[in-house]
Amino acid sequence: MTATVALIRARPGPGELAANAAKILEYAQRADRLGAAVTVFPELMLTGIGPDDPAAGDDLRRGADQALTRLAQVLDHRGLGGRHVVVGTTGTGRQDRATNAAVVLHKGKVALATTAAGPLSGPLSGAVFAAHGHRFAVAVGQARNPEAAGAVDAILVLADGLAYAADPSGRLIAQPAAGHEGLMLWTAGAPAEQVIEGRA
Repeated sequence: MTATVALIRARPGPGELAANAAKILEYAQRADRLGAAVTVFPELMLTGIGPDDPAAGDDLRRGADQALTRLAQVLDHRGLGGRHVVVGTTGTGRQDRATNAAVVLHKGKVALATTAAGPLSGPLSGAVFAAHGHRFAVAVGQARNPEAAGAVDAILVLADGLAYAADPSGRLIAQPAAGHEGLMLWTAGAPAEQVIEGRA
């Protein structure tokens, strides 16, 4: 069985939650039309602000949480709720500090949240979800298999301003081409890759 994953390369606007959410929706719809079961966005795609930035305060993180909830609902309303959409954001980690985080939007909800330090919350343990017969781990910052993740087919990594796929050992499998906004389709369970370039 195969699962098509869209790996997105896009540049978010710093603190522009509404504009960044609109871009996420646009790319998710485009990826869906191309048959992707999973769409993975770069780190900090929703907020455009890293955890060390003074602007990554409580207001930004609350706004990001609200935007993610709305985005999950809109995706579901537009018929994409059955897809898994992985979004990088600025989240809240240990001791209420800002951290680099990722969420998985699925069936109208934030189904999974994880940070560079490990899983935050959600019904899925070990930052792992299943799609089309494949198990994917989500990692932020480096291609490491999260604790207690179990056997996975690939790690979806949000790092260095992009999204890529790695095998369970952390070796790069697929990464979008550099230098432009666009998406790349990678098929889990098949050797072929298809690159789709260009702005959405």
